[in-house]
Amino acid sequence: MTDSSGGNRNDVLISIYNSSFVYSAIAIGVIASLEICMLTYTFMNAPYFGENIWIYRSFYISLLTVALLYFALCVYVKKDMENQHKLFTVANPLFAAFFFAWACAVTYQDFRLTGTLDPLVFMTFSLIVPLGFYLLPWVYVIIAGITDLAIIYMLFLASGSVGLVINTGIFIIFQLVLGVSFMLLKTQLAERIVHEQKNARVDAMTGCGNRRAYAKEMERIAGEAEDRHMSFLAIDINGLKEINDTCGHDAGDKLIIGTAKCIEKCFGDKGRVFRVGGDEFVVLTTEDKLEELLSAYNTSIQSWSRENHLELSTSYGYASSADHPGVGIYELAKIADKKMFQAKAMHYRESGKNRRHQPS
Repeated sequence: MTDSSGGNRNDVLISIYNSSFVYSAIAIGVIASLEICMLTYTFMNAPYFGENIWIYRSFYISLLTVALLYFALCVYVKKDMENQHKLFTVANPLFAAFFFAWACAVTYQDFRLTGTLDPLVFMTFSLIVPLGFYLLPWVYVIIAGITDLAIIYMLFLASGSVGLVINTGIFIIFQLVLGVSFMLLKTQLAERIVHEQKNARVDAMTGCGNRRAYAKEMERIAGEAEDRHMSFLAIDINGLKEINDTCGHDAGDKLIIGTAKCIEKCFGDKGRVFRVGGDEFVVLTTEDKLEELLSAYNTSIQSWSRENHLELSTSYGYASSADHPGVGIYELAKIADKKMFQAKAMHYRESGKNRRHQPS
């Protein structure tokens, strides 16, 4: 599976597995119910099966066990989908292969004992597997294709009829097309969901994370181990109101976008950048060499001002868990904000401007 956003592949998988959970539970529930019914049938009609009764019971018990194991896996992953979802990328092909092989084995057992072949069980599972498991389409084609060829071979041995083989082949083509189409549809839906969710967390003007994304990230970090190194950087644009009042909001917007570009240039690959207010930005990073990055950031701000013939000035404050051991991310935010406001007050004192009484 490819995803145009690259880094969102896991998000797409998580969305697929989340949306597939109900379908998987229903499909596995149907299978488990069928196996319980078949087991009950073997006890009610034991003479009909004769000496082969435990062969069939082993089939039914094995599939029931695997179905229940998969259901337990779904419940386990669902509790922490973000971190555990990759288990499905291994489990789904294995379980799907088992289900196909099981249906093929039952069909062969019937053929060996009766001399006739009824592929109804196999055909049923051919349609259930795409509903119960999400696979990459090419993985599904390989697994289904191998067992399809085995069924066609058994059909030919049982009947010698080319026409029956052709009819079965038509069904198999239908099965593959339907299965692949269903999986592609789920992928496209998941990509659309991820795209919409991403847009809901992106600031439209700057492309940075918005306040909703910031709150979610802070909550995530707060829930992680306290010993993880984190730094919180708070940045605020100086004199934005003055620029808006004297040069117009277009110039003010240009400053906001310029600030975002400078921050992204210096911190974008070192952490996450958020616009949390009109002229307020936050950087969350695990980088411990903030002084070097801030020096590069200051140079970038000066270069932007010269190139755009518009003065861009910002104040910032930061706090690191290395300097404040045992302090959580929300406390680091308070420390960084306090330092930023101190830097902002110093800027206005040194510039001789009164930030509360800008000219109109």
